[in-house]
Amino acid sequence: MVNSRSVLLLVCTVLVVGAICGSDARQDGKRRPCCVAVTNLDMSAEVVGETYRQQAATPPCVKAIIFNTEYGPLCADPNAQWVKDRTRHRHPGRIPPCCPAVTKGNKRDDVVGETYREQAATPPCVKAIIFNTKDGQLCADPDAQWVKDLTANMRKV
Repeated sequence: MVNSRSVLLLVCTVLVVGAICGSDARQDGKRRPCCVAVTNLDMSAEVVGETYRQQAATPPCVKAIIFNTEYGPLCADPNAQWVKDRTRHRHPGRIPPCCPAVTKGNKRDDVVGETYREQAATPPCVKAIIFNTKDGQLCADPDAQWVKDLTANMRKV
């Protein structure tokens, strides 16, 4: 039997992907995906990582808070109570303190989602690849072979 949360996530993901084909073109000519619909259902259990992004209402895009899930972006209603609770003590686009060190060993099985980000070495931060896990972020050595293999099939954000 199909879980209603999975169906909702699939629908939200399809809406985001569908928006890529919409008319939201940036000045540089590249299309940027956006949310054309939001959910107010409590999807907090599906959210991974500690970051989110705010999206303004610029048609066809609607005002939204965008979270990462292991299935892709989740477009949430900024007025939903669970969204307010989840974002209350966080700042959009800001990651908890940078990676002062990278993990030892292969943590590939802990990684969720299809995106990663790079962190430059700016003391006290070290050069790192940052993945989402169910428990937050994972700081990995960009020179480790497992990291290179994993990022080859992921999208940099």
